[in-house]
Amino acid sequence: WILLTVVLTACCWMPYVVCNMIYRGPFVAMGLPSGYKAESELPKMPAFVGRMRAAHGNAIENLALLAVVVTVAKSRDISLATPAQYYFYARAAHWPLCVSNVPLGRTLAFMAGWASLLWMVALVFPVASGTGADKEL
Repeated sequence: WILLTVVLTACCWMPYVVCNMIYRGPFVAMGLPSGYKAESELPKMPAFVGRMRAAHGNAIENLALLAVVVTVAKSRDISLATPAQYYFYARAAHWPLCVSNVPLGRTLAFMAGWASLLWMVALVFPVASGTGADKEL
């Protein structure tokens, strides 16, 4: 599930680049000279394209947190299969809900992803039970 989450996050940039090519042209999308002198001269992008970029940025930010938790879990031989599955589904729902501008839907998907991440943290650092708190990181 964690690998699928990484692949999903890695693929989120593709629609943004395709839209950039469609609306602004391939030269701008690839960072090549395009004849535009300033950013303000570029054709305006539709709002959903900006939401694509924001959703991808959010996914990358959360992926960094996931990587730390997974690394620690692996070093402690702790399975994160179930919360990782929930995390994947939450992140898979977040991107299209964000791009579609569904306010409550994207918020709930984001919160579900965070709850799954916190679940993983609780498995890795079981302070209340004392089973993992005494181990060195």
